[in-house]
Formats: sequence, C-alpha cells, structure tokens
Amino acid sequence: MYHIDTSIDAILQQVHQLKIREGESAMLLFGEASQVDIPQLIERLTQEGISFFGGLFPGIIHGTQNHNAGYLLQKLQLAHPPIVVKNIDKDVIELPDIPTRTDAKNTVLTFVDGLTANISGYLQQLYHHFGDSANFLGGGAGSLSLVQQACVFTAEGFFQDAAIVCLLDLHVSLGVRHGWKQLAGPIVATRTSKNTIYELNWTNAFEVYRETVEADAGQQFTDENFFDIAKGYPFGIFKEIGEDIVRDPIAVGKNGELICVGEVPENTVLYILKGENQTLIHSAGQATASCLDKAANDIQHIFVVDCISRTLFLEDEFNQELQAIHRLLPNSQTENRLQGVLSLGEISSDGDGFLEFFNKTLVVGALY
Repeated sequence: MYHIDTSIDAILQQVHQLKIREGESAMLLFGEASQVDIPQLIERLTQEGISFFGGLFPGIIHGTQNHNAGYLLQKLQLAHPPIVVKNIDKDVIELPDIPTRTDAKNTVLTFVDGLTANISGYLQQLYHHFGDSANFLGGGAGSLSLVQQACVFTAEGFFQDAAIVCLLDLHVSLGVRHGWKQLAGPIVATRTSKNTIYELNWTNAFEVYRETVEADAGQQFTDENFFDIAKGYPFGIFKEIGEDIVRDPIAVGKNGELICVGEVPENTVLYILKGENQTLIHSAGQATASCLDKAANDIQHIFVVDCISRTLFLEDEFNQELQAIHRLLPNSQTENRLQGVLSLGEISSDGDGFLEFFNKTLVVGALY
C-alpha cells in the first residue's frame, strides 16, 4: 500500500495495522524525496520487535502512478529473516549463512546499493549459493543524483555498499523485457574495469561512442549534456538468444572512459542501442504477459522493478508503460496489488536462466 506521511509515528501506525507475526516481515520502500529519518525508524521498529527491511529508491510505483516521495508498505511471508551482505564493493565477497529450501523452488528477493562496484560479483556469489534452485527478483537502490549514500536497511542498520537478501515463503513467476534495439556494432570492449569502459575496439571509449551517437542524435556532447543524450543510447551486451543485456553509460571520465551502471566484462561484444517510446511501452506489455503466463491463479502481489532511466527517456509517456502492465492484470489484481520501485539497475533470473543485473529494463514479478 502507498502512503505519503513519512513521519515516524505515522509509519509505525501503518506497520502496526499489518499485525506482523512470526514468519512475516514488513517491506518499506521509500522514494528518495521522502523526508524520513531512517536510523530513527530502524531504532523504533527494532525496539518493538518487528521484522522489517527496505530501501531508498529514485521512485516508487503504485498502480499506474509513480512517485519520488512517500513509501510502499507491504507484509510478506519469509522463510528466513532478512539478511544483510556487507562490503559487496570488494573483490572478495563473503556471503553470510543463507539457508535454502529443499521442499520447493526458492524465491529470493534482493535489494542492492545500485551505485556500488562489483554488483555482478555479488550476484555471481548469490547464484552459486542457490544454483538453479531459486528464482531471483530485485533491484538497485540509491539516488538519481548518482551520489552514493546509505540506501538499504534492516534491523542491523542503514548501509551503503551492501545488499539485502530475503528468502520468501512464496513462489514467483517473472517477465523481463526492455525494447531497446541495436543501432551500431558489434564493438568489443577491449579494456574495462568493473563498471568502467576505457577502450572500445582498442580506441578511446568515448571517442568511439561519440562518433555513432552524435551522428544519429544530431547533437554534440558537451560537459553538461552527456547524460541527457546518453540516456537514449545505452550499450547492449550481446546475447545469442533473447534481448541484449543493457548497460547504461551515466558519465564520462576526464580521460574519455565511460562509467556505467553495472559491470562490463573485458572483451565483451557490445552494441550501441537506441530506443523508441512505443517500442519500450510495448515491451512492458510483453514482460507482463510472459510473467502472467507462468503464474498460478492465486497471485498475491504484482511487483515491478522498472529502471529510473526509462522514466527519464519516456518522460510524459511513462504512465503509458504502467498502463500497459495494468491492463493485462486479472480483474482480481486491484491497484493496491500493483506496486514496485524505480531502480538503479534491475535483478532477475527470468525464471530459467542465469541471474543477471540489467539496466534500462523492466522486470515484472507475480508472487503467489
């Protein structure tokens, strides 16, 4: 449910109404413009012995509307209390003891600091732990300002460079689409480091990128407009089957290196992609249809993880993307059951493949 009053007393009142019992947890997802004292909220909820977890995101989704302030509050059944994985920016990541279910397919909900380094390394560790026994759903928390700060929390505290892992006592079906199309390539990322591309085809990365993008956009990059132009021209990591995995260039360094949301492995084959509004909006319907085709009839929640840069690209037409999702939902799925986050990166296994970290992509999950 969406709430606008982010005073601590008001939040506690709403949490109390959920009547959180053993095996349940309160999920609290805040838009980054919310005026909320997260450390105080953690202290109060912990004092009352309430299980909870959450994060601060560029925006939140409720029904066919998106908001940068207020919060979503939802009660979820968990198979294990929320777990924090700290220091995921390090080359060596140590996962805490995370249980796995043997009686059914695991459903793992994970929220990660979307501006930390080595997210792919964290997800690889998570996948190696669960293997094919789990479906994964989640996204990157943080601020649209791209200034890194604490953004995920549990009773253990408020963290940056960290992730939350929740093993749900629910099943999930997933749909993943983005709708971006190949414009130029293939291009080889000949020198990279984590989320930074230094060379493309053995040439300065920005020079290669600029040549293609400026010619197609009819605009020239300046010191002030990189993100405004680049939001329409992401990279795609080539996949033989299905859509390319998008990587979003968000800044150019002083030596012409391109800084992305998410890692780009060295020697990866890339394409420069281009988007059109109607193609992106149509992909939302495709993701939803794919998700619902695999779901059971007793859906409890529809949870959407939608990249914040899709809102920046679609602008006034972004609500059409949410409407494309909503119109395909069964009549029993009220607006209160369609909720989600505008994220800095999207996380999903798509139900039948390796766990991936996406950019500029839409993930629709049906929890049942």
